[in-house]
Amino acid sequence: MLNEPELLFEPFPSDDLRRFVEDNVATFTMAMTGALDYQPVGYFLRQERGEWVGGCLGYVWANYLHVQWLWVAASLRGRGQGSRMLRAAEHMAVENGAARATLDTFNPAAKAFYLRQGYEVFSRMLRAAEHMAVENGAARATLDTFNPAAKAFYLRQGYEVFGTLADYPPGYSKFFLRKTLFGPNSVAGP
Repeated sequence: MLNEPELLFEPFPSDDLRRFVEDNVATFTMAMTGALDYQPVGYFLRQERGEWVGGCLGYVWANYLHVQWLWVAASLRGRGQGSRMLRAAEHMAVENGAARATLDTFNPAAKAFYLRQGYEVFSRMLRAAEHMAVENGAARATLDTFNPAAKAFYLRQGYEVFGTLADYPPGYSKFFLRKTLFGPNSVAGP
């Protein structure tokens, strides 16, 4: 194919390259949905000596808070610090128009923590992720998309939908997809 771009493997892309992809996906999704209310979330815990001991990262978009990462140093776990950061993120999200919150985890202890905070399992997504975590390493792949055309593309690539968050953003859905990478009908199959 004439003028075909070079395909490069970059497992540790620079922050600029990662941001390039994230910004383009976000711009496309916002244009497609008309939901332009993106607001990053970042709360952190720091000791007096300047040592970072916790963090909560995510974003508010389309009337939802999505918590991407929540971590507390082992020495502070069970002392309310995770709840403190999560409540701060939720409060900030409400101030920015969010009415709901989502997150996902592979960690059964984290799942129990989130359930105590009032979160609930909304589909088989969490159970599937838990099973995936105990199976053969990278035997499966997961991804999510808001874009129906992207969903159709991923289905053609052998992915299957295993969860749907309806009306996120309003009038759209967020699709969670998975694919087996090893086995007779897979990427690494015979």
